[in-house]
Amino acid sequence: MKWYWAILFTASILALTILASGLTGADLTWFLVIGTAIWVALDSKKIRLNKYRSGISYGPIVVFFAVTLLWIFGLVMK
Repeated sequence: MKWYWAILFTASILALTILASGLTGADLTWFLVIGTAIWVALDSKKIRLNKYRSGISYGPIVVFFAVTLLWIFGLVMK
């Protein structure tokens, strides 16, 4: 998936999650946070991200928790 489609897809899921949370009265953003973190972790395993020499070359578990924390930080700081 191209990066711009991934961003558009994630933004669409975020909008739908916020809409569904507003309609149901339940906080459904945790499904978005966990779902996208799993998506990124599986993708990092698929492309073997930990084989690259970079600042983000970690295994899928570390990437999962990093994305989860980024979402939490981003949602709390709104």
